Amino acid sequence: MQNHLVPKHHLTIEPYKPGKPLEEIKREFGLSGFAKLASNENTLGPSPLAMEAMKQALSETHWYPDPNSMRLKEALSQFHGLDKTYFHLGNGTEEILTHVARCFLQAKEEVVLSAHTFPIYTILNRFQNAKEVVVSLKDFRYDLVKIRESITEKTRLVWLCNPNNPTGTWFTAKELSDFFKKLEHKPVVVLDEAYYEYAADSDDFPIAQDLLFEYKNLIITRTFSKAYGLAGIRIGYSMQNPEITEHLNRIRLPFHINNVAQAAACAALEDKPFLKQVQATVRDGKNYLIPLLGSLGFKVHPSLANFLFVTGPFDFSSIYTELLKAGVAIRPITIHKPADAARITVGTASENTMLMKELKSVLKGLERFQDSGCAE
Repeated sequence: MQNHLVPKHHLTIEPYKPGKPLEEIKREFGLSGFAKLASNENTLGPSPLAMEAMKQALSETHWYPDPNSMRLKEALSQFHGLDKTYFHLGNGTEEILTHVARCFLQAKEEVVLSAHTFPIYTILNRFQNAKEVVVSLKDFRYDLVKIRESITEKTRLVWLCNPNNPTGTWFTAKELSDFFKKLEHKPVVVLDEAYYEYAADSDDFPIAQDLLFEYKNLIITRTFSKAYGLAGIRIGYSMQNPEITEHLNRIRLPFHINNVAQAAACAALEDKPFLKQVQATVRDGKNYLIPLLGSLGFKVHPSLANFLFVTGPFDFSSIYTELLKAGVAIRPITIHKPADAARITVGTASENTMLMKELKSVLKGLERFQDSGCAE
């Protein structure tokens, strides 16, 4: 009814569709236990140090938070060996990406991104009424050569995601270095490293922080939602040239990072034993899941994230629905046709075992359904 009051380009935006809340799924299917493997959360929970810090911070929630989050910026400065002026914070990484789009992207200007990547980029592009230049994946990987060739003097912003969500694939240190060396034009480049902590041990994964001094328009985003297990309190940060930090600060609202989130993030950075446990859990989970999924006929693509991207001759929409009824959530993904792939978060040992047990049962059930001729 109010469409005439809304900017026309906003009507092209498809709202982001997150997975169903855990309690809603339990209630809908009458479940007690559940393995939520659809949203790439850290199924081990938050860092114990962060939990304690949050409890202490609750007693100060009657005060406004530090609008500059100086304690957290100091912790990040020590952690990364960069001056505090290199850091910008957000209520989750999504807020930082919003700041970037609002700051650097105007109507009708060009933005370059990959197909089949984090959908928030497209939402922000359309919100700014920008012109999208979309580059196809190559073997489910970012094609940095084609992305670079698509950048012109009209390009204002480039979105990169490494490892990529939802495929888990990555571009190497050499590929990223070549990308910047051969750039003729100098747009703002956002490198979204939400899954960095899972990928950093890989020999060919880029240490992008080193590029900040060479390429002044680079913005690297990180999050506390994944490996640090703080998705529910919404806290992320970016690293960039201090001049860009100044511009981003003009866009943000005051008091956007609450007291509890600031305290939790500071403590999480110190909890190195917990981070190692998380990384080991994901590594062990992949070693368990990959051969078993392969034995069921799934193609499991290489991933440096805390999830696996699978394809195969399956109806992933039906698999998703049947798994939900059994108490397991995965994420159907559309690449070439609806629900022709899936993204599966690597869970705890018990969650991974539950996934495989129920997945085998679902596949057998669907097989019997098709053999009976009911699928006609």
